Formats: sequence, C-alpha cells, structure tokens
Amino acid sequence: MTATLEATLLRLQEVETERVRLASENAALRTYQDAGGISIDLVLENAALRGQVNELTEKLEVMHYRMTQMTRRLFGSSSERHHPDQQMLDEVMRQIRVENALVASDARADADATAVAAGDQPAADSDPGASPTPGQQQQEPKKKDKKKGRGRLTLPAHLPIEDRRIEVPESERLGPDGTPLPEVGAEITWKLDYLPAWFRRLRIIRPIYRTPFSDEARIIAPPLACVVPHGLPTDGTVAMVLVEKYDYHCPLYRQETKLERAGIDLSRATLMNWVRHGAEVLAPIQQAIGAAIRLSPVISLDDTWIDVLDPGAGETHVSRLWGYFAEDEFFCD
Repeated sequence: MTATLEATLLRLQEVETERVRLASENAALRTYQDAGGISIDLVLENAALRGQVNELTEKLEVMHYRMTQMTRRLFGSSSERHHPDQQMLDEVMRQIRVENALVASDARADADATAVAAGDQPAADSDPGASPTPGQQQQEPKKKDKKKGRGRLTLPAHLPIEDRRIEVPESERLGPDGTPLPEVGAEITWKLDYLPAWFRRLRIIRPIYRTPFSDEARIIAPPLACVVPHGLPTDGTVAMVLVEKYDYHCPLYRQETKLERAGIDLSRATLMNWVRHGAEVLAPIQQAIGAAIRLSPVISLDDTWIDVLDPGAGETHVSRLWGYFAEDEFFCD
C-alpha cells in the first residue's frame, strides 16, 4: 500500500508539472494573439493544448480523489481490519476489467472498419422498438411462466398420528324420545403439533451372576463404551449439545438456560467438558476430511481472529481459526 501511495504521489506531481507548462504556453499564445500576430496553426495548436489541459485536469482530480481514499484507508480509523494487499488486488482486478473493455472496443472498431470497407453498414445496437428488416425474423418475447402457488401444506407421512376426539355434550346427543343419536360420520382436521424436548433418567442395570457358596469371581457384563466415561450424559445427549452449539449456533450459556427451564442444573464448565470429549471422539473424522481437502487442486481459505481467554492470566489473547473449503467439504484448523 505504501509503494502504491508513493507512485500515486509521483504521478500527481508529474501531472501537475505538465498542467503548469501547458497553462504557461496557453498564456503566451493568448498574449501573442492579442498582439495581432496569430496564425491558423497556432490557433489549432492552442485548441489542442486546451484539450490536453482539460484532460490532465480531470486526471488530476481523479488521482487526487484516489490518493485521499487510499490515505484514509491506510491511516484513518476503521471498524474493520484492512490488509494493505487488498488494494493491490482491487487495482489488479480494475486493470483487468479495463484491458478487457479496451480489447472488446478494438474488436468492435475493427469489425466496423471492415464492414465500411466492404460497403456495408456497421452493426448497430438493436432497438427494441424498431421494425424488423425483411431478412430478419421477428422473435416474440418469451412469456414468463406464472409462479404457481404452493397451496396448503401437506404434512409428511412419516410423522406419528395422535387422535384427539372432541365430543358434543351428552345431553345434545339424545333424540326427542331420549334415545342416543347414532354417529353418521366425522369431520377430520389435520394440525401440526410440537412437543418440547424432554429428558429422562436412563437406569442401566447389569445383573451379577455368581455360583452359590463359591469363591469364584462374579460374572457381570462390561459397561457400554460411551463418549464421556463414568459421566452422566449418554452419547445422544453429547451429540445434542454439539449440534446445538456448532450447527444451530447456540452457545453453551444459552443451552445452560434452556436446561434450567427443563429443571436440569448443569454448568457451562460441565457442558464444555462434554464438548471436549465429543471433539476427541470426532478427531479422526476431522483429520480425514482435512487430508481429503488438501488433495484438492483448489482450496478456499478463511482467516478468522478470535479473542480467547488466557487461563490463569485473566486476560485474552488473539487466536486464529483457519477454515478450508474445497469440493463441498469444510475443515477448520
């Protein structure tokens, strides 16, 4: 960014020097013209110099504006971090667009010159309101398809069904003679119902077997392998915490509040311990995804700065989270 700014300042000085020179020559020509000794060549040259002065003045204003923007971006205060090399990338992309536009303009000019040399008229932009020539076929504009409404939502067939019967009072189900009225049909209405997530106490029982009146060791089934050994949560509970945190972006302090509403007292430290155990179990999958991404010919990167609490020091330090994306796979390191 500093080198670009210095080059811009140097260019501004050159433009200003050229403008002063042309202005002085223009003033000398005006003085000579007032003396009555002007010629047609000097008049034409004076007009050309005027055009150059106007053009250089416009360039000077544009470059001055760019220099102001670059200075503000480099030295001014900003709410976002800005890397100096970003301006170089913007400049390269701008030059590419300008070069592409010049190439396209030259190609059109060559085509028009060839058409004029052959006695044809250069191709003009199509006019929507102009009538078609005999050699052209009139193309009717395609009609846009009307957007169809979705209508009433149909509930998925895999959802369980619970019937809720709403009866009329028993007194209204009797006829004039007091006999019960027969049921001739029913009106059925479908509703989408939601049951809040609920927890349960899972009691795991492992029977113990042993030969009576014997000193042999007891026989018992081994405990099931789980994500948190000797811990309270099942693997499904740990998976729920991980999905809520990383897929639904629900931080642990909000999950702590949701658990409190359900009558479960769990601290954020406990939830974080579950997350750590879950990450250790999923580490081989993460490494396999990272290895597959590194074999891709094109990899997209994202560098995110995160303030992390430094244990023991009571302060925070800046950590960097690198995200890799390639072939519909995402990997963080």
